[in-house]
Amino acid sequence: TLFRSEGYRALYRGMSSPLAGSAFINAVTFGAYGQAKLVVADNRPTLTLRETILCGGFAGLVSCIVVCPLELVKSRLQVQSSVSAESTSYKGPIDVVRKVFRGHGLGGFFQGIGPTICREIPGTAAWYGAFEYMKQKLSPDSPPSLPMLVLSGASAGVAYWAACYPQDVIKSIMQTQHNAQRQYRTAVDCTLSLVNEEGVKRLYKGFSAAIARGVPGAAVTFTVFTIVKDALSK
Repeated sequence: TLFRSEGYRALYRGMSSPLAGSAFINAVTFGAYGQAKLVVADNRPTLTLRETILCGGFAGLVSCIVVCPLELVKSRLQVQSSVSAESTSYKGPIDVVRKVFRGHGLGGFFQGIGPTICREIPGTAAWYGAFEYMKQKLSPDSPPSLPMLVLSGASAGVAYWAACYPQDVIKSIMQTQHNAQRQYRTAVDCTLSLVNEEGVKRLYKGFSAAIARGVPGAAVTFTVFTIVKDALSK
């Protein structure tokens, strides 16, 4: 296994890129969602669930501009030990950026943009939809308490991955392919090949780990965002 062969540090390979970019991604996503709410609400205090999902999908689409390049860097670092070619060995995030740009220009950072869009639109729509739905159900007539915010955020994490995990599997595979070793030409080709080889279950390999990571992450993100927003509004 990865842990046995390389130790615990291998589990954190590529972490500097998502840590550096997570704040930026959230800023773009929440900013796009907020702007979409202003347009859709048209001076109404609240949105319907359908409108919330629509705004979330828009935010997901906008976020792809930063999500795709950042996750390409992260994915390349995380799987590089399985690539034998010396030219594809990366020393860190900056080295990935340098080599991708040198080999493919700016377009190289958007390898896998199709699966990324297919993941982020339904995933982010479900993310915001689940949070707002649970928050309203748990506290319909008063501001939600801290435990209610945490629970609502956790439900958003579950909803996100339930809506888009297969797309994430395809995205990761497409982003970690190198031109000289490319096995799948398109996302559709990749999807059909995986299903033909191992069945639909292949598209959900690692789903439990994604849930275990996504639930606390979403709980913290929404809780902190709501607390800070309310504090700034006073």
